[in-house]
Amino acid sequence: MCRMLAAVGPRATLVDLASRFQVEAAKGRVGATMTPGHKDGWGLVYAEHKNDLRYAGRSIDDASTDPTYPAAVAALRAAAPERRTVLLAHVRKQTLGEKTLEDTHPFVAGGFAFAHNGTVRGIAPKGQSDSRALFARILAETAKGANVEDAVSTLAHDVEARGREHFTSMTFVLTDGESVWGFRRIGADPVVCAPEACPEDYYTMGHATLADGTVVVSQEHELLGIPGWAPIEDGELVRVGPDGEVSTHRILGPRDG
Repeated sequence: MCRMLAAVGPRATLVDLASRFQVEAAKGRVGATMTPGHKDGWGLVYAEHKNDLRYAGRSIDDASTDPTYPAAVAALRAAAPERRTVLLAHVRKQTLGEKTLEDTHPFVAGGFAFAHNGTVRGIAPKGQSDSRALFARILAETAKGANVEDAVSTLAHDVEARGREHFTSMTFVLTDGESVWGFRRIGADPVVCAPEACPEDYYTMGHATLADGTVVVSQEHELLGIPGWAPIEDGELVRVGPDGEVSTHRILGPRDG
């Protein structure tokens, strides 16, 4: 469980977004039966060129109180403010996996960075991170020559075929340092989401284009003060291209369809 942000635009705008994102560790929305906060680690990944993904900072501590978080934001500020940059930001609420740096999102491997919100049971060995397993599946498909849209489609259909009761959400963001993808799918895990259905207002995600052309894919636009936010529908994949163009791909049909 967690909160996520991805953005493409001038460095100065992304620094401001990263600074504002810190509040989500303490105030980010949680499910009805969950304890408040996303305090089990955080990560900021950025890139100026394709496959050039770097950590500005990452920690297993609570971003809302960790002094290294503002230090990471300051590191992002080091380059020219107008330079086009891609940012992925994540604050974690631990479910599966361990509270270790290795299991702290975003993950970087194979020329991509990835962050996930939700729990997918049975995709990883017991005690290991389901999110890392999802990312590994996408990387395996792209290594075989699939484009990202097809890799996400293969993963989503495979997980869905096991039954929606095995996951709360496959909502995630992905970047190769040039483009950004955001996918949203809500499951029906009867344990984690008990006593109610997995909440749509928690596993939400949308996108917005700011006045300076920055494109943001985020979960809680209201906490970040982002206007003009358009929701990503359940089962849809949104791609933000190198020039900020936004396209939508239907990966899975309506959950009740």
